[in-house]
Amino acid sequence: MAYNELSKKYGDIRNMMRRFYVYGFETRQDFNDKSQRSYDDERRRIQSWLDEYMDTNPDVAGTAYKISLDSRDISHNPLYKSWKAKSFTDIDITLHFYLLDILADGQAYSVAEMENLLSDRCFNCFSNKMHQPDAKTVRNKLNDYVELGLLQIVKQGRRNLYRLQQDKVNWHSWQLACAFFSEMAPLGEVGSYILDKFTEVCDVFNFKHHFILYTMDSQLLYELVEAINDKKSVTLYRWENGQQTVCPLKIYCSTRTGRQYLLSYSYGENKLLFNRLNRIKCIKVKDRENNYGHFLQLAQEAAPHIWGVSLFGAGELERISFTVEVAADEQFIVHRLEREKRSGTVQQLDAAHYRFSIAVYDARELLPWIRTFIGRITSFSCSNKAVQKLFFDDLEQMASYYQEAEADEKQ
Repeated sequence: MAYNELSKKYGDIRNMMRRFYVYGFETRQDFNDKSQRSYDDERRRIQSWLDEYMDTNPDVAGTAYKISLDSRDISHNPLYKSWKAKSFTDIDITLHFYLLDILADGQAYSVAEMENLLSDRCFNCFSNKMHQPDAKTVRNKLNDYVELGLLQIVKQGRRNLYRLQQDKVNWHSWQLACAFFSEMAPLGEVGSYILDKFTEVCDVFNFKHHFILYTMDSQLLYELVEAINDKKSVTLYRWENGQQTVCPLKIYCSTRTGRQYLLSYSYGENKLLFNRLNRIKCIKVKDRENNYGHFLQLAQEAAPHIWGVSLFGAGELERISFTVEVAADEQFIVHRLEREKRSGTVQQLDAAHYRFSIAVYDARELLPWIRTFIGRITSFSCSNKAVQKLFFDDLEQMASYYQEAEADEKQ
């Protein structure tokens, strides 16, 4: 077989899965970034992991593969399989099992002692099949496992000894929490890997709004969070051959769509802006930002005036308000206003009327939410007259639809 189910470069898989999942109408000829053979190999890899969720789009001329699933029918995110199919070298997998087997006795060993044990117990058993790694390779592998938390270093004079990390966690008591975390939290792959340790399956959760697409952005999210913690600037490289150097400040996640956004300060444009994570191909971390505190303060001052992720204009604020009528037994409407308002204020005008007011950078973003109160709204105003006109034009258009429907019924 010309391809391998294991993947060496996750970026290639991420791009292919993104296009299958988000678009689903591109044929083989549309994937012209690499050769057609590369497309076939990557597509077969994805299909080997997600065969039950892959199909062809019958509405497209030619064969267009797509990833399609109903989140109500799944308890565990199937896209995590792509993270668990990374390729490895022969020496990587061999050392993994040999080192952990030697350290299973709970003792601590130096690099030299590990070399001798590898020679005596392991590699001498398989003559002419594999060369024993040198001390540098063994030390690097041990230090990698220390960084991952699998091993710990014990000091003995000037020597570093390595032993297994002491694990006193009762994993079974965390199974339920891991099952929830893996599906709802950013970087949920961690929970999924832990769940793989259990023999029994935990299928107790189902989610009405289950956003799984952004699983593929987890590595990028992790790198950005690390840059934020270290207060470093980064260069963003987009899929569409563009790049931009920014100072990352905060990650926003939409509760309506699950989309993840980076709020950052752009050096080129000298202002705050948002970038959607699934439109970023990769990043390059740069130097520590000396003015990070100033940029963060700008973001904190802007936060109460950001309804979604739009900073349209990012200058003069747009003020928007509307009044709703609430009956005496409908206090749940007031509670909903308070719960969903994000920012802004709710003011009681009299026994039956409440006014919501807010100042934002882009008032257009509020219209979908405001429309959910249609039928109760008694007044509406916006300092951006274009937004105000759009609101009332939509009402007139909706009213005309009802008038046409009534006319049809009478005929």
